[in-house]
Amino acid sequence: MIANTTAVTFPSQMEVEVASANASCFTCHQGMEGGINGRMDNLIGTTGLDEKAESLRAVDPHYLNVAGLNMGSESNAGYQYEGKVYAARFEHANSVETCTDCHDPHTLHLADPGIEKCSMCHAEVVSWPDLKKIRRTKADLDGDGNTSESTFDEIDGLLKRTEEALKLYSKDNADAQIGIVDHYPYWFMDANGNGAQDEGEGSYKDWTPRMMHAAFNYKLVKTTGAFVHNPVYAAQLLIDSIEDLASSNPSISADGLKRPEG
Repeated sequence: MIANTTAVTFPSQMEVEVASANASCFTCHQGMEGGINGRMDNLIGTTGLDEKAESLRAVDPHYLNVAGLNMGSESNAGYQYEGKVYAARFEHANSVETCTDCHDPHTLHLADPGIEKCSMCHAEVVSWPDLKKIRRTKADLDGDGNTSESTFDEIDGLLKRTEEALKLYSKDNADAQIGIVDHYPYWFMDANGNGAQDEGEGSYKDWTPRMMHAAFNYKLVKTTGAFVHNPVYAAQLLIDSIEDLASSNPSISADGLKRPEG
């Protein structure tokens, strides 16, 4: 029974020891795809990093992947670049160690009076939206020169830089610029480069493995409340994605990025 389970197997085929209180949550909220050892690797096969092939297409973490992100490198939730070291599970304070310490187990809404647990350490938090004000790092992760913005804004800045890097890469390595929307098909052929999905602009088809890796990490971080659930791992995935795209395209800048340790 899940109630007695202390290990969960993730889509990457990594089995991870977890607290029994988290087992039910982690079993369902681990997504359907891992960044490695999954369908993306199979689709890419031996295709070169900057080559296109008919088999290539976007692979989506399929939302509900908060558990994977929370466990970091222990679950291999994201695409992890060779030679890089990644943060493991995100350890929080004693009173917020399990999913239900913060979330209602039925609605998944943030539980009350859970906000009081946050404000004990984060004086700036007096209501749930204030979670976006918390800053957990002294580093300027996204390289925008602002060393006082919140962790949410740092991660959001990295998401925007990843999106821009994908667009710049696609201009030079594909027949059409990639476009990104928050609904299906998520990635589209932005033929006129205006950033909006216009009539006739269908699913993006000019994928390369390098783009697939970065796009997977982008979607994983964007859809998992990463600034709360594992901001260090999230920042590492995005920074490595930007730097990898930049290594193949001189028009992409990775200047100013500060990769966190962990």
